[in-house]
Amino acid sequence: MGLALSLAVSLAGLTALLLRLLPGRRPAGEQEVLEWFDEWLARYRPTVGLYFSGGASSAYQANMWLEPLARLGGRPVIVLRERFMVQKIAETDVPIVCLPKVSTLMRLEHSTLRVLLHPSNSGKTSQVLRIPTIKHAFVNHGESDKLSSCNPYAKAYDEVWVAGPAARERYALAEVGVEDEDVVEIGRPQLDAVRPYAGPPAGRTPPCCTRRPGRAGTATPATPR
Repeated sequence: MGLALSLAVSLAGLTALLLRLLPGRRPAGEQEVLEWFDEWLARYRPTVGLYFSGGASSAYQANMWLEPLARLGGRPVIVLRERFMVQKIAETDVPIVCLPKVSTLMRLEHSTLRVLLHPSNSGKTSQVLRIPTIKHAFVNHGESDKLSSCNPYAKAYDEVWVAGPAARERYALAEVGVEDEDVVEIGRPQLDAVRPYAGPPAGRTPPCCTRRPGRAGTATPATPR
């Protein structure tokens, strides 16, 4: 009985393997994928992209630029280097390509892609900076007075895009090799959807809250009215 069961399981596994080896069931080979990618580049004709590489916890650095990227004119694309990062990118309509190998990455040189935005520095950034047909702009993922906001590595990019004159001055004072002419002030695109206060909505009474004093060391919840 045990021998028959073992034989049946072995035959079932062999059958499943043979089915996966059928021409219509096999995963696409590397050459097939590369041919498809070249065809897609020629058909979509991307013009601007977001390049990102990093660890799983760093995906927020790319996600904060998804909406500004989608609002740009032209045909945007997101270029990733790690496969796991595809699952970390927030929902977006912008096409995503994952190019782990340097040889595959270099195929972008012969595409219509002209600008790549870089929200962070990584060990693999130097690989894409080799492509001379693409202009590279460092956009960072936030600005402050910490040293990383005027990193000497920024001089490796064609341009450094910053929020305003404070960041321009920060690079000038740091003397890290970033020329003033390469610094471009673009504001903070993530805040474009925020509108100045223009009063309460028309036809609605603004909410009012009162707060009752409580005993020492206690807090009394506010009561809306």
